[in-house]
Amino acid sequence: MDLTDEFTITIDPRTAKDYDDAIYVERYEKGWILKVHIADVSHWVKKGSHMDMEAFKRGNSVYLIEKVIPMLPHILSDNLASLLPGQPKLTFTVEVKITRDGKILTNTAKFYKSKIFSWARLTYEDAQRILDDSLPEDRETVIYKGALGAVKRVLKEASNLAEVLRAKREDRGSIDFDLPEAEFLMDDGKVLMVSPKERLWTHKIIEELMITANTLVAQYFTKNKIPTLYRIHPNPKEKKIKEFIRLVEKLLGRSFKNRKITPKFLSDILKEFSGRPEENLINYLLLRSMARAVYSPKNVGHFGLALKDYLHFTSPIRRYADLVVHRQLWASLKGDKLPYTYKELENIGKHLSEMERLAEEAEWELWQLKICEFMEKKLGEEFEGIVTGISEEAIFVQITQHLAEGYIPIRSIKNYRVVPLPKEHSAMLFKKNKTERITLGDRVLVRVRSVDKYAKDITLEFLKTL
Repeated sequence: MDLTDEFTITIDPRTAKDYDDAIYVERYEKGWILKVHIADVSHWVKKGSHMDMEAFKRGNSVYLIEKVIPMLPHILSDNLASLLPGQPKLTFTVEVKITRDGKILTNTAKFYKSKIFSWARLTYEDAQRILDDSLPEDRETVIYKGALGAVKRVLKEASNLAEVLRAKREDRGSIDFDLPEAEFLMDDGKVLMVSPKERLWTHKIIEELMITANTLVAQYFTKNKIPTLYRIHPNPKEKKIKEFIRLVEKLLGRSFKNRKITPKFLSDILKEFSGRPEENLINYLLLRSMARAVYSPKNVGHFGLALKDYLHFTSPIRRYADLVVHRQLWASLKGDKLPYTYKELENIGKHLSEMERLAEEAEWELWQLKICEFMEKKLGEEFEGIVTGISEEAIFVQITQHLAEGYIPIRSIKNYRVVPLPKEHSAMLFKKNKTERITLGDRVLVRVRSVDKYAKDITLEFLKTL
């Protein structure tokens, strides 16, 4: 399908070079027509080729602050397959009609190969500025041939549609972990600043539209009983989730004894903590209570998104799982022999889940190293923090301003006698006639005492509760 005359746009981070997805949204009498265009990597990377085998071995791209270790060669990931502005590009499209009240008309869903022309490469920040009726400012933003008016119309409709989809998702009980992510300002490998990254409405627009596309493709496979690689998120382990609920009961001062553990119930708990000092902690502890999402042909649903059918289709430049789904879908649509059997998908799913885990660990290790490197310059400075954990040896604190995780050794707390009560997530501090209780989520004032960046240790000094 030649769609080069439609005002298709991409929205990505400032630093992005691989543009996997583009969107186009238009109104029709009953609601919206959504088109999600995904880079057609399967056109370039043939199953069984040397490039394909190397991509499978890597499993995904790894993002290491200033550096990307790509799954595919840069000539593909940054150029040929990437949906760069002002160039005709090959894509795999998901098209669907959605009503004004957010009902996705699955009977109207179409999946087809296409050729698009991206009229704008927007950063998330500039997309937000355009929605707010301001002009774009980022050097990375490209709007082709003065198409700002048309781009703005598409963006406004995408925003309207995303609002309706998000409301439906919240009604369904999807859990939205609104955890801050570290943003690093770097200069030649040195960290100048670490701060929480702002999550804009435009991030959520793209999230909603990609979830919709992924869900529609998953539903097609389930309905037609065709094996594929689902993105599954099993139910949380009972013991872990009960510990989390006990803490929530304590913080809220009420019991949830007879409540069934559903995504909706947990989502409602997160809403109760929205805007409170403990908000990030509760999000973090719930996330830790969850099972890991993995790839598997055995579809057990996605607990976190509260969906029966879900997979990854929207990022084939940086995730091999999406490339597998593209190949399986295209073969099915053409009536060809499927490239993967159920058994092969099982083995592929195990490998890709493991490679994803390793990539996340590497990314996290580097984040911690760079945060510690930054905090080395802050020795002796005082910061506000939030208590994220308590053991018999230490009180763990996150310095919220820089997302730095440190700990106060209990033996170092002077002028207090400390009685740790880890099972109750609290510690008692006795000072003459005064008793203070430190609990998870409490705000404290701390001083940075020492930093060992290689051990990723930040030792803090307790000053007072806030």
